[in-house]
Amino acid sequence: MLTSAHFFRLVPVVFTVSALILALLALCAGNTPGVLDTYDIITIYTSDLGNKTYSKASENTFAPSRTTTTECDNVGGLLSPLCSSMTSAASSALSPPTTSTSKAGDEINDINNGMADMPATPPQKRHIRDFYSMYALTVCEGDFMPNGRRNIIQCHHFFSENEASTIPCLIETALNLGGPGQNLSLFSLGFTYPLESALDSLNMLLKAVGVIFSIGIGFAGLSFLSSIPAVSLKSASKGMGYMWSVWINLVFVSAALFFLILGGLIAAIGAKVAERKVNDLGVAAGVFAVARTSWVTLAWAGIALMVMALLYWIGRAVHLKKVQREADEEEQKEASPPPSSPSIYTTPRDHPHSVSALSAPGLPPPSQPPLSTSSRR
Repeated sequence: MLTSAHFFRLVPVVFTVSALILALLALCAGNTPGVLDTYDIITIYTSDLGNKTYSKASENTFAPSRTTTTECDNVGGLLSPLCSSMTSAASSALSPPTTSTSKAGDEINDINNGMADMPATPPQKRHIRDFYSMYALTVCEGDFMPNGRRNIIQCHHFFSENEASTIPCLIETALNLGGPGQNLSLFSLGFTYPLESALDSLNMLLKAVGVIFSIGIGFAGLSFLSSIPAVSLKSASKGMGYMWSVWINLVFVSAALFFLILGGLIAAIGAKVAERKVNDLGVAAGVFAVARTSWVTLAWAGIALMVMALLYWIGRAVHLKKVQREADEEEQKEASPPPSSPSIYTTPRDHPHSVSALSAPGLPPPSQPPLSTSSRR
C-alpha cells in the first residue's frame, strides 16, 4: 500500500526526469530547421562578408560591446579556478597556428588577386548566407527576413560524413554555386588563415560539447530508471534494497551532473572566447560572432534540477547511515549479557554472623567461654 513516504520518494524522480528533458532539448536544439533554432550556442554573422567597407550599423546592432572584463569575472567560489583554467585551454585551442612568411605572402597575393575579380553584387546574391548558427550537434545557415527575424534554411550535422559542417567549407560551397566564372575564394573575400583556423577550432569545440553532454544525458537516464524502483520498496529506513537503490542513484546522479556541468562550462566559456577571437580576426573580412545565452540558460536549468536530485539522495544516504548506526548500537546492547548485581556483603568482616561484626568497633572480639566439664564428657 502506498503511503505518504512513497509519494515523498517521488521528488527525485520528478527532478531527474525534468532535468533529463531539459538536457535533451539542449542537445537536440537546431537539429532541423524550426526545432528550437533560437537556442544556439554561438552565431557567426557573414552578411557583410566581402564588403571592405565594414557596416558600422550592423556591428553596433549585432556585435557585442567591447569590454575589459573576462569570462570568469562573474564566477566565484570553487568554480573560479576551474573557469580560469578552462578559459586558457579554450583560448589556446582556438588560437590560430603561426603562419610562415611564405604562407603569409601567398595569403596577401590571394587577397589582392581576389579583390580585382570580386563582383559588385552583395553577398546574398553570391549565395552566401547572412549567418551561421552553431548548436551542440549541428550548424545551421540562414538569412534575415525583411522584418529582421532569422530564417533558418538548412542544418548540417557535425558528425555526418557526407557533408561539410565547418563554416569555411559551407561558405566555399556557397561560392561554388555561382559558377566557375566568378573566380571567388575565401581569401578573395577577405578571409585569413587565422580566421579560418579559429572557425574550424570552434567546430571541434562544439563537437566535444555534444559528446560530453550526450554522456551526461545517458547517466541521467540511468538515474531516472534506477529511481523508479525506490518509490515502491518497503522498509525505507532499514531495508537493504532501498539502501542499495539510494547508493546506485547517488552514483548515477553524480556522474550525470559531472558531465553536464563539464559540457555546460565548455560551451559557455568556449563561446565567449571564440566570440572575442572571431571579432578580432574577422573585422577586415566583415565577419563577427555573438555568443548566445539561450542555450546556456536551458542547459543550466537542467543542471540545477539535477543538483536538487543529488541533494535529495545525499540526504537520504546520510539518514540511512544514521539509522544503521543506531540499529547497530541497539543490537550490541541486546547481544551483551546483563551485568551481575553486586553482593551486599563484600568481605567476611561484613557478614552478620562473623565474630568481627558482633564486636564493638575499636575493641577486640569477645573470647568464647570455656567448655564445661559436662560438655567435655
